[in-house]
Amino acid sequence: MATPYLLIARASTLVEVHTHEQVVRLSGTLGTATEKSPVVALAYQTGASHGAAHDLQVAHWALGGALRREKFAPRADAAIVGAVRAALHHNPRVRCAEALVQARQGVVTLAGTVSSLRARQEAERDARLVVGVHDVHNLLKIRFKRPVADTDIRQAILAALVRDPYLGPFYFTVRVRHGQATLHGQVGSAFARERAGEVAAETSGVLAVANLVQQPEATRTDEFPASRPGAAEPRPAGPAPHEPPAAARVKLLADAYR
Repeated sequence: MATPYLLIARASTLVEVHTHEQVVRLSGTLGTATEKSPVVALAYQTGASHGAAHDLQVAHWALGGALRREKFAPRADAAIVGAVRAALHHNPRVRCAEALVQARQGVVTLAGTVSSLRARQEAERDARLVVGVHDVHNLLKIRFKRPVADTDIRQAILAALVRDPYLGPFYFTVRVRHGQATLHGQVGSAFARERAGEVAAETSGVLAVANLVQQPEATRTDEFPASRPGAAEPRPAGPAPHEPPAAARVKLLADAYR
């Protein structure tokens, strides 16, 4: 028998979760589409083997202050700046960044430099999670210690994907042009798809990531109704039969694009 309970997440208290034998079904309303992916990923991170989010709707009214009283409580700009700075300081990826934080009527502006795309993304995420923040303008620039060639970026991403314990069993193709990385492949869950994008974003030299990694058809439609049109036919999830060792797979993928 399914057990309903409220999911405590950054989105709102309007999300209800039903679980049964590691299958999670999400229902309710979120204020923005941006909030949907982290909620689905959270279900997998907590141990779900399958998740369905087709009953999870997006409606502007869910952004109402009365529904998010704690998140959007009135707060002095100085207090918001202090809280955002503290949040960035406690994030090891952002701690050493030269970040300038300003706030005006609950709208935070981040400026300065960071060492990677992942650090830039996490700085914005940390700022958005601070109580009193309504919006974030992310003006952070990515500054690398040295220029990195596209071919080197591509090899580094492929190697990182192979090393990752969640992504090692899957095949990916990577293209990089002027620091813009595009990922293709087939994985078994929403969590693995998000993880692939994070791994690429953490690679030195990457300025942007287009994550075109696919999920199995049975779960992708439920979890992300707005799936990319014209996507390639997905392959069965999981490792290919007679899969070569990790190092050999990297070499095979590298040779394919020479």
